[in-house]
Amino acid sequence: HIVELAEDAKSKVHKAIDKFKRELHGKEYSEDSQRALSILYSYYNYFDRLTRVIDRKGLYLSNHPFLIIYGEAGCGKSHMFADTAKRRIEKGLPTILLHARNFSSDITIEENIVRQLKLGVNFKDLMYSLNRIGLQINSRVLILIDAINETRQRDLWRDNVLGLIFEMKKYPGIAFALSVRDTYMDDTLPKQISQNSDVTLIEHKGFTGNLYDIVSAFCISYKIKTPNFPILNPEFGNPLFLHMVCRVVKYKMN
Repeated sequence: HIVELAEDAKSKVHKAIDKFKRELHGKEYSEDSQRALSILYSYYNYFDRLTRVIDRKGLYLSNHPFLIIYGEAGCGKSHMFADTAKRRIEKGLPTILLHARNFSSDITIEENIVRQLKLGVNFKDLMYSLNRIGLQINSRVLILIDAINETRQRDLWRDNVLGLIFEMKKYPGIAFALSVRDTYMDDTLPKQISQNSDVTLIEHKGFTGNLYDIVSAFCISYKIKTPNFPILNPEFGNPLFLHMVCRVVKYKMN
């Protein structure tokens, strides 16, 4: 989905460049025209690099399907996991979504997964069955575990996640994704996690792009007045912060 959006944006910028050059064909470029064309090219190069990076990540994930998403509080990690699970289930793709807040440090990560699912099987039997399903339908079973930093004893993950990663290499029909708040990464994950070739780490940055358009969309949704000034504070790129601001404004209006 992200690749499609980036490709679409690149295509639109390319068309804008072509249109701009056609309109100025045979005319002398003014300083402003040169600056505008330079900006358009910089946007095109940005989206081109973005699609290349995403494609590389996607290719790597296809061979090493263990993903860790990290980001600041309120940036939308949990919403992304819930939305991913919802969309996949609607398409009939097997998906499991768990919250790490309910994990106990008294047992292993693997035992926690089985306990949360309330199944009378052991972890290896469960993975064997899910792996067969994934291979049969030619689409990996996705297991999402949200907010691993909210497990009461974070050393459950710090001391054992590398073992889980190694174990999951046995099951090519299963993909794993974890989310963690960036400020708790050192407490929750082992230091060597970034050097592990079987893991892909991606930062969730919340809303990016034209913040004014994003704020306007929220204002319309909350039925409050759209600001008539430039949105310069990067905090407005945080979905939770933006929701809170809109709710406060809405409350004061009433």
